[in-house]
Amino acid sequence: MPIPYLITKLRADEWRRTKVIANAWQSTTTTMSTAFWALAYDMLPEIGLFSTDVEKQLLQLKNGGLVEFNESGLVRLTSSGLAAQADYRDNHYVPQHLQINLMADVRAFQDVFLLVNQSISELAHHNAKFYPYQIDLRNQWQVKAWLKAHPREELINAWREALTTWLVTQDELDADLFAATLFGYEMNGQLLQALPGRPEWVETDWLLWQLDCFASLMTTGLEQQNIIGELVGLVGRDMLSESNVASIQMWQQGQSFEQVAHSRRLKLSTIREHILRGAMFRNWTPEQVRSIVPPAERMKLFETFDVQPFDQWVYKDYANGDDPIFFMYFRLFQIAQIKERAAKA
Repeated sequence: MPIPYLITKLRADEWRRTKVIANAWQSTTTTMSTAFWALAYDMLPEIGLFSTDVEKQLLQLKNGGLVEFNESGLVRLTSSGLAAQADYRDNHYVPQHLQINLMADVRAFQDVFLLVNQSISELAHHNAKFYPYQIDLRNQWQVKAWLKAHPREELINAWREALTTWLVTQDELDADLFAATLFGYEMNGQLLQALPGRPEWVETDWLLWQLDCFASLMTTGLEQQNIIGELVGLVGRDMLSESNVASIQMWQQGQSFEQVAHSRRLKLSTIREHILRGAMFRNWTPEQVRSIVPPAERMKLFETFDVQPFDQWVYKDYANGDDPIFFMYFRLFQIAQIKERAAKA
């Protein structure tokens, strides 16, 4: 069996939680713990994207001598696994653009885009009687309203320009292959497994490549504020709840955690969780995350965990008290180090 993409989420120098990987890929909602470890494993943008049977794939890697487990059920790569991981990165597709999934649902956009592209193709040839690509009913109605809101000729021209603009930024082979998958007026679109040019790829490579193409298309559309970027708005989302966002906004306006809790009639622990989620899901720099911690505690944390990797930190080495604020400071410093490591990768 081919080596699974899962191997890219493991390390040889760090034990990892298998449940976190499964929960991150298979769920669209996350606990604080899953969100933290998904950030640590560089999986936060992939939340909810895959329905992979993680346990089955881990067993495959174990049987191949590529991973080992400890007595707590944590997993890491063996030396053979590390070599296999390097080989995977060299010969298989590894997504580069999935960060956008934290702002908008990439899989939902794929469906919406394909239906809109088909509709515009048919409209351009004055064909109103065609069988539409079947997607989620809610998104289907949104697409219908979106199409009606745009004058026909303006829509056709703007769509052609936006799609062409993105295609010319791609590798020539990638652009040709992506275009070949599209369907519309008298165009059936090729199946991924029938595409030429990359005989060494397996089905997973093609699926990851296609998903990443849509993520790249979304990113470019938003950056250029074109018609495709406008379409992204139909599947936009915030990984933080409205309540979470409200807490962050009040805190950023100068209110203390206690003041926010009092004003919103929420538990202080809830406000702290909201700030921690903001530190994980918002694009805050490591310096911004650390600045949340008071100077005296910041100095103590620096002195306690000067050069240790975050996964080796022991909370009791920093604080023994029962006040949960200290654990929040501890977690914030871990988040800052994780973000620093990701920036250097």
